[in-house]
Order: sequence, then structure tokens, then C-alpha cells
Amino acid sequence: PQAKKESHRRVRYGLTPEAYLQLLEAQGGKCAICAVLLDGTSKTLTPHVDHDHDTGAVRGLLCSRCNPGLGSFRDNPELLLAAAIYLLGELF
Repeated sequence: PQAKKESHRRVRYGLTPEAYLQLLEAQGGKCAICAVLLDGTSKTLTPHVDHDHDTGAVRGLLCSRCNPGLGSFRDNPELLLAAAIYLLGELF
């Protein structure tokens, strides 16, 4: 299974195993958004490669909650900001 994951990351994102580990280390082993520890002990805590859907450029590693969250907002910062403002409004 590990070799299959490494092959997928190399083919799809151009990430060598070394580059993947460097990225994980640079993030302190945590999701780049919510900072949960990506220790691989569950599907949620397994790192997922986040990438720009237009350019294919790798942005970072995310947990399985944050990664599809970005996709749900179509990687659109304006929509994410609108959602944050909406949630903040609920607090006040």
C-alpha cells in the first residue's frame, strides 16, 4: 500500500517520497489549515496532498476534513471569506 501511495503522489503531483516528507516536516506534521497532527492513525489524520486545480501546483498537506472543504468552496477565496463572515456573524 505504501508503494502505491508513493507512486500516486509522484505521478499525480510530481512529489517524490523525499519531497513529500520534507513538506510534512515543514508543516510540523500538521494540517496546514486546522493544525491537527497528521500521524496517520486514522483516515482523517492521514495527510492529503492539496493542489491548485488550475495549475496543478502542490500547496500543502491537509487532513481529510479540510481538503474536501476547500474543494466544496471551489478553491475560491471569496467564497471562503464569505463563509467565515457568515459564521462570525452567528457569534455576535
